[in-house]
Amino acid sequence: MDFKNPLRFKIRGDNRFANAMCENLSLGGLGFENEEFVPPSTPVTVEINIPYRTLKPLGRVVWSAPLPHSDKYRLGVEFLNLDPKDWAYLENYLQKENAL
Repeated sequence: MDFKNPLRFKIRGDNRFANAMCENLSLGGLGFENEEFVPPSTPVTVEINIPYRTLKPLGRVVWSAPLPHSDKYRLGVEFLNLDPKDWAYLENYLQKENAL
């Protein structure tokens, strides 16, 4: 689902979060734009706000590609570990949004 929203992420093992812009969101993961290239298979922690909840899944970058005519990159992240209550909340949120 298209989901334009700011997010924060960090490469696991790094203490600093980077800000990015989410482009899409699903039960399996999300896509976002970033200033720097992040190689596939890189483990990441993501913080993304959806209405009334902040999700903090662990994931891994599955693809990373330069954006045409830009210095930015688009990344795809697969969720590897999302709290079951958060997963259920996200599932409900996506179903409601897709029904509109």
